[in-house]
Amino acid sequence: VPGVALGETVGGITRLDPALDAMIDPASPIEVIATGYQWAEGPVWVRQGGYLLFSDVPANIAYRWKAGEGARPFLDPSGLAGPIPAGVREAGSNGMAIDARGDLLMADSGTRAIARVNLATRRKTIVSGA
Repeated sequence: VPGVALGETVGGITRLDPALDAMIDPASPIEVIATGYQWAEGPVWVRQGGYLLFSDVPANIAYRWKAGEGARPFLDPSGLAGPIPAGVREAGSNGMAIDARGDLLMADSGTRAIARVNLATRRKTIVSGA
């Protein structure tokens, strides 16, 4: 959110189903935890590590955010490595999820593929597509 500082609260949540209260405490504010990104996408909470992963798609970098540490690059590049060919608008990663094995699955916009990333080694393997 442009012009909003770290720690500020913004917006609100419209609750269309009371079941949401079991996942998100109704008293929880929406808090700005990091700034300075062109287009933040993802995100996914890594429960075992207690951190959030998200990507800045145009910058082609995935970040790791942890309370008390802030955001740091996690994968750079997060998507397509090397020169970006004509016609590729966003080279970076996009949507993310944690699979049953505890690995990160992410949409790699630059390679037009789904990639699996081992969170410990950060090794990326294409599992579908390109």
